[in-house]
Amino acid sequence: MNNTGEPRTKNLRLTFDDSMSMTWKNSSSSLRLGNKVVVRIQSEVARIGAGSEIVVTSGDFGDSTTYEWGETTVRRWRMTRVHRVAVPPMSKVTVRLWGTVGTCEVPFSYVQRDVFGDGEVETYVRDDGFYCGTNCYDFVYETLEESLG
Repeated sequence: MNNTGEPRTKNLRLTFDDSMSMTWKNSSSSLRLGNKVVVRIQSEVARIGAGSEIVVTSGDFGDSTTYEWGETTVRRWRMTRVHRVAVPPMSKVTVRLWGTVGTCEVPFSYVQRDVFGDGEVETYVRDDGFYCGTNCYDFVYETLEESLG
């Protein structure tokens, strides 16, 4: 709000919670067990970036990270953005930050290794995997001016 006769510029801090969800699954019955399947994944991660472009980034999917096959993992973090706003004389400005939430599905191949109770091992190369990711992107500021006079 600017109740003076001179224009003002303000730095507006907008803080919000952002998140990203990830699911590693397959589209067929090739990996269907009665027990939960815990997997270690070494991969890059696909996200939707500016302009709806698919961006591949390094993921934190090394040996120390395990996931349940078919279960969704959600990561959340707090974001702060600073936006410079021009406030005309004798006016109030409302700023909203809008984001788009998008989902991508990326096919992948993987190796399934079954170890049986008698020690027998069977290995299969599968090409029916899907990585499903959801994230926010294309943040846009909306500015609404309102006269105080």
